[in-house]
Amino acid sequence: MVLIDKAYDNYISNNDCLTLFPIDFITKYNCIAYAVDNEKLIVLINQDFSLFDYNKLYYFTEQKIELCLVNNDIWDKIFKLIEVSNSRSNAMFKYQNNKEELNYKVLKEDVTTFYRAEVSNAPIVKLLDSIIEEAITIKSSDIHIEPMFDQIKVRFRIDGKLVDDSTLPIESMNEISNRLKVIANLDITKKHLPQDGKIIYKLNDKEYDIRLSVLPTIYGERFALRILDTNNQYFTIDKLQFSDNAKPRIDEMLEMKSGLVLVVGPTGSGKSTTLKSILLANKERNENIITVEDPVEYTIEGISQTQINEESGLTFANALRTILRQDPNIIMVGEIRDMETAKIACRASITGHLVYSTLHTINSYGVINRLIDMGVEKFLLLDSLKVIISQRLIRLLCNNCKIAYMSDKEETKFLELEEAINLYKPCGCPKCSFTGYSGRRGVYEVVTIDEDFRKIIIDGKNSTKFYQLLKKKKIETLFENGRNLVVDGLSSIEELKSVIS
Repeated sequence: MVLIDKAYDNYISNNDCLTLFPIDFITKYNCIAYAVDNEKLIVLINQDFSLFDYNKLYYFTEQKIELCLVNNDIWDKIFKLIEVSNSRSNAMFKYQNNKEELNYKVLKEDVTTFYRAEVSNAPIVKLLDSIIEEAITIKSSDIHIEPMFDQIKVRFRIDGKLVDDSTLPIESMNEISNRLKVIANLDITKKHLPQDGKIIYKLNDKEYDIRLSVLPTIYGERFALRILDTNNQYFTIDKLQFSDNAKPRIDEMLEMKSGLVLVVGPTGSGKSTTLKSILLANKERNENIITVEDPVEYTIEGISQTQINEESGLTFANALRTILRQDPNIIMVGEIRDMETAKIACRASITGHLVYSTLHTINSYGVINRLIDMGVEKFLLLDSLKVIISQRLIRLLCNNCKIAYMSDKEETKFLELEEAINLYKPCGCPKCSFTGYSGRRGVYEVVTIDEDFRKIIIDGKNSTKFYQLLKKKKIETLFENGRNLVVDGLSSIEELKSVIS
C-alpha cells in the first residue's frame, strides 16, 4: 500500500470504476474505487478510513491498491453521484420485477390517482426521482427523455452540451409518461398532442421549477425538462462580468430614459438572463416596469409580468398595445418575432419609453437586416435603435483538471498573437462530471448606435463596413472578448472555435 500525495484528479476515472464497490461497502469502509493506473487500483479515502481495513480492501479487489486522500467536499460529491446511480439501478430492478403487479394496480385504481400518489417505494417514482436528482446534482440545465425503437435514451445538458446519461427499457415509457404528466398537471389521455406543464420539485430543502415539454414522436412521447433553480434565479449586472471595454457602454445604457435596446444571439446564448439582470438594475430607479414574455420563467418582485397565450389571442403585439396604455416607463418584450411587434416596439421607444427585447440573429449587424426584412422602415429604425448587445455563452475550463500546453503556429495565428503562449485544454474529473469544463460565462459585443453607425444603416452598406467601424472605435467584438478568456486560461481554443466562428 502507498498513501499518495498526488491530487486525485491526476487520474482519469470512469463509471465502471466508480460502481466497482457496492454502496454498503463504500459506507462501511469509507473508500471509493476511482481509477486504474499502471495496473493499480486508485482508491479514494476520506479522514474516516481506517488503515486496519486495508487487508479487507485488498481481498475484495485482488489487485494492487494506491490510496488517495480527498477532502470532504469532493468525497460527498462523488458519493452522491454513486448513491443516485445505485438508487436508479434498484428502481429499475424493482420495476422490471414488478411490472405485472404495477399494471394490475393501475387497472384496479383510477390512473391519475395512482400516478399522483407519492409512494416512496413505487419503482417508477424512484426511477424518475433518481434521474432528476442526478441532473440537479451535476448542475444540468435540461433533461431529455427520448424514446427510440427498442430503448429510451436519457441525456443531460451540462454547460450547454448534451451528454448521454443512461438507457431505460422501452416498456417503461408509458409509466414514465403518465407519472410526468400527472405531477405536471397535464392530461394523460392526450398521447398525440404536444403539451407544456410545470413541476415544483424539492431537494435538500431547496425548490426547483421544472418546465416540462411533451412532443409526440413515431416511437412515443419525447420529454424535455428545463430545470430552473428558484433559489438562485437572479444575476446582477456585475455577475454578468462584462469586460472593461464593454462596461462603460453598459453603464451609459442603464442611464437611458428612452430608446430600443436589443439583446441578440442564437437560442441558448443567455439573452433572457441578460435581460433579467438589466431589469433588476432598472428596478432600483423605482419606475413602472412591465414585461410580456413567453413563458415567464422567473417572477421578479416589483415588476408586472404578462405571459402570452396565443390560443386565447394574447400575442406579443396585442399585449404590447395594452401595456402602452398602462403608463409604463420601461417595457420588456420577451422576443420580437413579427413585423407588428417590431413596429410597435420601435414606435414605443421613440415616444418616451425605454424598450428592451431580444432578437434571433447571429451577430450585431444582423439586427439591421432582420428588422428591415420584417418591414420596419429605415427612418423608424434610425430613430429607435440605441444599443445592440450580441452575446454567446462559452464554457469555462475546470480548474481541477485543466492541462497546460504551448500553442502551436496555427493556434497562435488564429488567436492573432505575435508569439506562442501557454494555453489550457480540458481533461475531465468527478468535479466536472468528466467533461473538462465547469460553468459558463457570457461573451459580449456591446454596440452603441451613434451617427456613424446610422450612416451605415442609411447607405445599406455590408457587414464589412460595420465591423471596420467597430475596430476604428475600438469596440471589442465577440471573437476578441472570447479570445481574451482563452489567453487568460479560462477557456479552451476548441471551445472558442465551436462557439464563435
